[in-house]
Amino acid sequence: MITKLAKFVQSIAPQRKYNKYFLYSQIIKNERSKRKLTLAEISKGICSISYLCKFEKNDIIADESYIRAIFERVNLDFNLVGKNILKNGVEKTIKAYLNDDYQEIEELYNSIDDSIFNAQNYLVKCFYCLIKKSYQEFNENIKALDNIKETLHIDDVGVFLFLVAQYYIDTFQYNEANKILQEIDNLTFSIDELNWLIIEQNFNVGFYLADYHQMYSYYYRILINNSISYPCVRKVILRAKHLYVTANSNFKKSLVEYEKLTGKCVPEEYKLDLTYWRLSTYYKGEMYLRVFDEIYDNALYYDARFACLLLLSAHKINDDNYIDIACSIAQEVEFDNCDQHHMLFIKFMLLYLKGKYNHEYVEFLKEKIMPYRNKYMHIIYSKVYFEKYIEFLSKGSRYKEAFSLLLEKYRAYKS
Repeated sequence: MITKLAKFVQSIAPQRKYNKYFLYSQIIKNERSKRKLTLAEISKGICSISYLCKFEKNDIIADESYIRAIFERVNLDFNLVGKNILKNGVEKTIKAYLNDDYQEIEELYNSIDDSIFNAQNYLVKCFYCLIKKSYQEFNENIKALDNIKETLHIDDVGVFLFLVAQYYIDTFQYNEANKILQEIDNLTFSIDELNWLIIEQNFNVGFYLADYHQMYSYYYRILINNSISYPCVRKVILRAKHLYVTANSNFKKSLVEYEKLTGKCVPEEYKLDLTYWRLSTYYKGEMYLRVFDEIYDNALYYDARFACLLLLSAHKINDDNYIDIACSIAQEVEFDNCDQHHMLFIKFMLLYLKGKYNHEYVEFLKEKIMPYRNKYMHIIYSKVYFEKYIEFLSKGSRYKEAFSLLLEKYRAYKS
């Protein structure tokens, strides 16, 4: 998604300051790309190709007469440059995102003036696309920003990279997110809220990739850093994930801690997230009946995440009545949260539990899951997919293939 990422990050000058020539170069480069014009076509009769190339890369400050001539060639109004930028739009959007004030982000998005291109407005657009899960539009906007990324000043670079990493996190592509976070690990930005959000990203990537050294490291950075008023509710959710991991070594203590978290004043929209990680921890502790009953009794299964937990618990309970109930719900309910990866898991579990033929769930694994196992990952589902496929290979005496997969997983874990 970001071309030549490592080279780009290495080229970033921390002292790079914002100036109007960045705006000129990003507008010209974006317009040239949009119209599919070559450097020769747009510079002919105005300046040399090398001159325009250097200007687009911000290696030189071009003569304003050349810039005006290029604007005239592509029918752009030179006098509009910079006038349509939202005042403090990026900073306001970041703060709103940190505080889950999605209404403010929508208002900022709706107030954007697209009379002429500028990167800051596109960054605001990308935040809006992320919260709306409009990933196609997000990718188009990121592509436009990637094309002119050399014109971004340091804080805009940070926001740009944060957005791409967050897209990968939201779409279960944690390895890709981690590549970006590793590249920017030594960069610090002047927007404190952005630095915090990047710390949170590192925690989440460590959590989902089971890199607990990374997870713990960034969790404690969040606890001890007081440079901003970090939203308490975000800390609660991070704590819930932290307890999910620590339950491996002290399950009873995690349960006690969850009771304390449940008693906190958590906004309604976050209660389901907290409940999800609590029930996931119960599932990890083999409290399958409790998980099933709480989801069923409270009709939590309208959220696809809980429908997945319901199917898993029914499978572990291993009782036909529970399996029938869970499968009926998964087949009949219209889910409020219908993320593709949850829906894939529901389809897999239905094939595994109620499929007419055993080979159906295996074919599903071969076609839909295993080819993408290292790209799209889930902390619960990926383990189930892997275990069921290894189980299938072992039953068919395909030990060499099973061993290869186990070795691949071991090497990935060690790395």
